[in-house]
Amino acid sequence: MTTLPSVIALLEKATEGSEALDIKICRAFFGYGVDQPLWHVMPYTRSLDAALTLIPDWVEDKDIGYIKANGFWSVYLMWMANDFEKERFKDWANENKVEEVHMNEFAKAPAPALALCIAALKAHAALRKEPML
Repeated sequence: MTTLPSVIALLEKATEGSEALDIKICRAFFGYGVDQPLWHVMPYTRSLDAALTLIPDWVEDKDIGYIKANGFWSVYLMWMANDFEKERFKDWANENKVEEVHMNEFAKAPAPALALCIAALKAHAALRKEPML
């Protein structure tokens, strides 16, 4: 089974985005792939617009920072849950001893969409309590 941490590890080693990586994101994140009816993969690792869709629509406030240095893109991602989702993640917040459901992730990659995918998937893995590799 493809897990978010295993996909994150692949993305962190990648030199560029690809459809193969996008398919792995779909398998781990959404649980479907090329063998499913009405299959379609978004270019998550190759398009910032597609990568942004990995940030949940229930996010109330988000900040994304990008900087390019030494041939790599660094991305900082911060998001905060809206009031409805705060209730849903109340147990997670209590376990992590935080008052608000917020995620702060940093990632570095050769392409901005790839870096944003890494940061977004790291945040989701933390919410799902999936241990990183």
